[in-house]
Amino acid sequence: MYVCMLVCLVRPDDCVWGEDSVYVFVFVCQTLVNNNRLSDRVIVVAGKIEEVDLPEQVDVIISEPMGYMLFNERMLETFLHAKKWLKPAGMSLSCTQLASS
Repeated sequence: MYVCMLVCLVRPDDCVWGEDSVYVFVFVCQTLVNNNRLSDRVIVVAGKIEEVDLPEQVDVIISEPMGYMLFNERMLETFLHAKKWLKPAGMSLSCTQLASS
C-alpha cells in the first residue's frame, strides 16, 4: 500500500489517502509516512472501506484486488462500495495497472 501511495504523489500539492483493515499494515505505513516527513500529504486510515469516513471525495482509488476477478473474498462488494468516495470524474485502478503505467 505504501509504495502505491508514494507513486500517486506526483504534484507538490497532491494528498493521498490510504486505507487498510489490517492494523499491522496501517502501523507500518504510518511509521514510514512519519519517518519520511510525509504526514502532511499522506493520510493512513485504519478500517474497512465500508466502515470508514473520509472528509472528502477522491480523484483516484487504487485497490489491491484479491482472488479471481474480485469474486473470492467478497471483494466485488467492497470494490463497488469504495466507488462512493470517487469524485464524478474519478477513476478506479488496481495496483497492477499502476505498476504497468
